[in-house]
Amino acid sequence: DELTQRNGPATVLADQDLSVSIPAYVANAHIVAHRVPTTSEVFPADQQEEALQRLIDQAAFFRSRYLTQETVDILRRYDVGYVVAPSGSNLDIQLRLAPAWFEWVMDDQSYTLYRVVKLPTATATIRANTALAERRWAEAEELYRAELERDPQGLLAVVGMAEIAHARGRFNESINWYAQALEQADLPVLHFRLGQLHTQLGQIERA
Repeated sequence: DELTQRNGPATVLADQDLSVSIPAYVANAHIVAHRVPTTSEVFPADQQEEALQRLIDQAAFFRSRYLTQETVDILRRYDVGYVVAPSGSNLDIQLRLAPAWFEWVMDDQSYTLYRVVKLPTATATIRANTALAERRWAEAEELYRAELERDPQGLLAVVGMAEIAHARGRFNESINWYAQALEQADLPVLHFRLGQLHTQLGQIERA
């Protein structure tokens, strides 16, 4: 509530569970969609199409593992000011690795809050993420490599390469990419993901 009091009302994108309680504590937070009562029950009859779209967009955003063209469109459609992501989720990792777009604000035991500094655009990395989400590995890799030639410090692209390697069963290569990302940014979310990979390889002592 302190943030919206200082910066004014803002649209907040949160999952269905959290969207139920946010309005009770943050009066200036405009939730994209909520479950109890449902957005459809709150919106008037002539806005039912928009109400349904909001519920669809909320579900699609939090189902996504990556920042894709679809998630970017959702953020822009509602001019989202804040995103609340489940802590340690793939989406949390993506937001943390894009500080030009998302500013980390705080963590609690279950969720992480980000302020949208600037709404994302359809960059090469976003197009690569979209291809990755659609399992078009070769296209995704080509786009990530092109982005890394342009910006070797592009964390989303580095992690994208790690995700491709993981999807193809090349776990050691994936670990190397994540280690490279950690050299650039010592972030808890990267340690968490690296630990998951070591666990999958049975390297419990390194997890």
